[in-house]
Amino acid sequence: MRKLILVPVIHGAADLGSGAAAAEQKGVALCGEERWRKHQQTITAFWATLADYFGRVDAAHLRIYQDGLVAEGEIGMKIVKDAASKGSMNYQIISSLVARGAAIRKTEDLSLVKAELDHVIRIVRAKSAARRAWAGLCYKLHQGRLLRRRDGFVARTIADTLRPGEVGVLFVGAHHDVLSRLPADIKVCQLKDRQELLAYQRALLSRGQATRFEELAASISAPLEPPKADTRLSPGAPGR
Repeated sequence: MRKLILVPVIHGAADLGSGAAAAEQKGVALCGEERWRKHQQTITAFWATLADYFGRVDAAHLRIYQDGLVAEGEIGMKIVKDAASKGSMNYQIISSLVARGAAIRKTEDLSLVKAELDHVIRIVRAKSAARRAWAGLCYKLHQGRLLRRRDGFVARTIADTLRPGEVGVLFVGAHHDVLSRLPADIKVCQLKDRQELLAYQRALLSRGQATRFEELAASISAPLEPPKADTRLSPGAPGR
C-alpha cells in the first residue's frame, strides 16, 4: 500500500508571480475591498496552519509533488528556492521539508503548464477591455480541457513514481481533481477538505452570503491536529 497526503490549497498572491497585481485589482472589483482584505488575511492564516503542521512532520521519507512544478533535481530546487524567496508560503514549506530530508519530484508537464500560463498572460497584458474579454473567453473555452489533461498527467506521475514505503505529499489547487484519477492501491488522506475550499471560493465571489463566508473563512484557516509520531499514518480526512 502506498500513501499520499493530499493538500488542496488556495494559492496566495506570491504564487501568481507577474499576475499578482492584476489578480488583486480583479479581486477587489469582484468582491469589494473589505471582503478581499478579509480573504488575504484568511489565506495567510490558512498557509500558517499548513506551515505549523509540516514543521512538525518527520520529512525524511516524504516525496513532494507540487502543481506547476515541471522539474526535479537541481532545476526543480531552483524553482522552489526562487518562489520561496519571493514570499510563496507554499514553496517556503516545501523548501523547509527538503532541508529536513524530503525530496521533490517533477509533477507536471511543461507544455501543459505553459499552455495555461499563456492564456493567463494574454488576459493580464491585454491593453483594452475588449481584448481582455476576448482573451478571457478563449481561456474559458480551453480551461476545462487543459485542467483535465494536467490532472491526468499528475495522477499518472504519482502512480508511476511513488514507491511502497514512501509517503507522497501533493500540494495542488482546490480546483484540480487528481484524487479521482489515482490508482486504488494509493491510500489518500486529505489534510484540508477540497469541497470546503471550493465552497469558500464560491462564497468569496458572492456579494451576499456574509455569514457563510465568515464561517468558511474560519473553518479553512483553523489549526490542524498535530501529526502523529509516524507520519506514514498521517491524519486527515480519508480521500476515499
